[in-house]
Amino acid sequence: MYETYTMFYDNERAMRWGIANMQKQGWEVVSVKATDQGWSC
Repeated sequence: MYETYTMFYDNERAMRWGIANMQKQGWEVVSVKATDQGWSC
């Protein structure tokens, strides 16, 4: 069974920090997208 989360960030730097932090915990990031309201992964 898989768990899926969508995270939103105000800027790219915060998103990259969040991704690195999640990967250290064993999570796999499968998609990154820029939207008109910020960044999501």
